[in-house]
Amino acid sequence: MNCYINNPKSDSELPKGITKDNTLFYPEAGMTTFELHTTSIPKYRHIITDSPFLISLYKREEVFIWNNNSHTWINPEFQTYACSYHIIMHRLFNVSCIPKATLDGTVTNCMGNELMYDE
Repeated sequence: MNCYINNPKSDSELPKGITKDNTLFYPEAGMTTFELHTTSIPKYRHIITDSPFLISLYKREEVFIWNNNSHTWINPEFQTYACSYHIIMHRLFNVSCIPKATLDGTVTNCMGNELMYDE
């Protein structure tokens, strides 16, 4: 079974043969942090995800990324099995693991109603 990395906002096309019966769509949405770190791959189902924790459970040959330029599914250029969260985030998603607000000194308010500062 394979792992398909997909951004739901992209114009990707599902691979042929992917159905609701044989695929888990974004299983991380219902998982706790503990479950993300202790789960294994489903035996008889593909997954579609954007979770670096789940991507690292699959070998490179079982991971497919949607390429917007060629409109095809391709394998990553590096081994994803047991790969670190940081490497997957950086190489597949082009995202730093250090929050942007920390890097540029800004304070964001995405999780609450009031800004909180340490004094």
